[in-house]
Amino acid sequence: GLTLDQAGDLYVDDYKNNRVLYYAAGSTTATRVYGQGGSFTSSTANNGGISATSLSTPMGLNLDQAGNLYVDDYNNNRVLYYPSGSTTATRVYGQGGDFTSNTANNGGISATSISNPFGVNVDSSGNIYVTDRGNSRVLKFQTRLSTTTLAPSVVAAQAPFSAGATMMDMGSLSTFSDFTGTVTATIQAGSGTSGAVLGGTTSVSASNGVATFSNLTINLGGTGYIVVFSSTGAQSDTTNTIDVSGTPAGYWPFSEESGTTTADLSGNNNTGTITGATWTSGEISSGLSFNGSSNYVTMGSPSTLKFGTSNFTIMAWFKTTSTSYERIVDMGLNSWNNGFDLGVNVNNTCVSTGCVAAELGGGGSKANSVSFGSTSTFNDGKWHLAAMVVNQTAQTMQLYVDGVAQTPNLQSGTCGTVSGTTVNIASCTSTNATSSTDPFDVGADRYGSTTGYVFSGSIDEVRAYNYALDSALVQNQYNSDVNTLSEYAASASFSGTVGSTATYTLPISLTYQLTPAPGWSLSITSTTLTSGSNTLPTTASNITAVTGVCTVNGTCSSNTLTNNISVPMALPAGATAPTAVKFFSTASGTGTGAYTVTPTISVAIPATAKPGTYTSTMTLSAVSGP
Repeated sequence: GLTLDQAGDLYVDDYKNNRVLYYAAGSTTATRVYGQGGSFTSSTANNGGISATSLSTPMGLNLDQAGNLYVDDYNNNRVLYYPSGSTTATRVYGQGGDFTSNTANNGGISATSISNPFGVNVDSSGNIYVTDRGNSRVLKFQTRLSTTTLAPSVVAAQAPFSAGATMMDMGSLSTFSDFTGTVTATIQAGSGTSGAVLGGTTSVSASNGVATFSNLTINLGGTGYIVVFSSTGAQSDTTNTIDVSGTPAGYWPFSEESGTTTADLSGNNNTGTITGATWTSGEISSGLSFNGSSNYVTMGSPSTLKFGTSNFTIMAWFKTTSTSYERIVDMGLNSWNNGFDLGVNVNNTCVSTGCVAAELGGGGSKANSVSFGSTSTFNDGKWHLAAMVVNQTAQTMQLYVDGVAQTPNLQSGTCGTVSGTTVNIASCTSTNATSSTDPFDVGADRYGSTTGYVFSGSIDEVRAYNYALDSALVQNQYNSDVNTLSEYAASASFSGTVGSTATYTLPISLTYQLTPAPGWSLSITSTTLTSGSNTLPTTASNITAVTGVCTVNGTCSSNTLTNNISVPMALPAGATAPTAVKFFSTASGTGTGAYTVTPTISVAIPATAKPGTYTSTMTLSAVSGP
């Protein structure tokens, strides 16, 4: 990662050397080093021991408007805050305030714990957002309450509390500054399910402009709530909200890119075993491709994925052009027996071919089973997020695609009644999501020795929750996913003989929501062009062009460079730091889809060079934002 301050000075996380370097504007020589006790010749992880001045594999950094630096200290499971110009951290996130500890989820998974942070950002209000990679979530640390209404802050992907917990300490999420008067915490009407109760002190007065909720709690009950903090003592009425989402019972991001297993990052460790499905590009990073005849992923039959007659939610990204009846996520349901499925083109549920459908088994009786599809179609070869929500408490089911509740079309002969986008299942007396014989599978329905209804297309980011998500939480997950741009990289070795010139391109495909667009940045490193003991000067290789174009489901802007770096530009002789950064913006684009960035690199071997074949390895990486 790298970032620029307002003066054009550059900060680079030199993660393999366990340090962050500072370059004054226009200089290629660092004049400040973080993580190595002031030494530019040391690269030891936690040099001198874990402290406020040590680092171990920093993987991201950012600056606030005052020039203060935030660094993701990846292997130390923390984020450090450095006052502007200082190389000693004065604030630590993820270790309970202890600069000498680096335990993952120190004290247990909570609103203050971090495991392998992989990105940090700071908004204009000074709030900090951390990609808590090891815990599959994004955390927002609030630092102030402004004098205008703030948008909701979302803990994306999973909650800031432990699975199975019944009470959460809200205090660590609830320190606000820069206002006067009294702040009061309430649960937003209509959020989550009924019965949410705040405990402890729900109203506090500001002390020197700061209000801290030190013993505020909320009962969890296995669902999500929105807690609103408001004050009438500032210059105008002010509010801030925290969306407290529940922990998934299963989460398979399909991010391994290779191998025959896929990890469950929910904490329940229900590893998926891959049969036949192949790795491909996903909605966020990598995903799995299914052939429509024999491929599937099975998670077995663990108790944590047996929802029975309780509330649950299934979510998955999918991409298909199929017109056949196929399963995205499935357990049982064959012959209307107990189980569930989320699929496409389910028999007799589509008004038009290409619908998404949800089914819930009724103990062997079609009349007691639920089966319905969307009236809209989604087999357009583009990525879509499907979610089925079963609320046995409220006796309802809903189907969402891309965060939008779908109008249901009931299969004739099954139970339930339609009201708007909801299916009322009060008349369905035997619905049960747990099969006693069949496993939890992705991409197929396996019953007995038969594998059927195999998906044809790609699937990514599968999630299962043991509670019913409300519409706001489904929408939040969709928004979080489409605005997530993981780091992508490509490498190649370029060779050329004396007197030759060769041109190479390295396309990198990114996927994210184009509106609003975060933009992206591209960095390029290169090893020295060598032939045995002979080396070539920096000017031997150049970036001659960088282009960006929408490739799927979106309309891009003119792709104009938004910084002042021009091409061609010479690449440096060695990969000691990112060599060039290009910023593109798609702010005027629309839609959600793939965006392909293609740098063109020219390698010229002068005729005056010493004889030999010269080789350099160049690595390109693209990340979200500047």
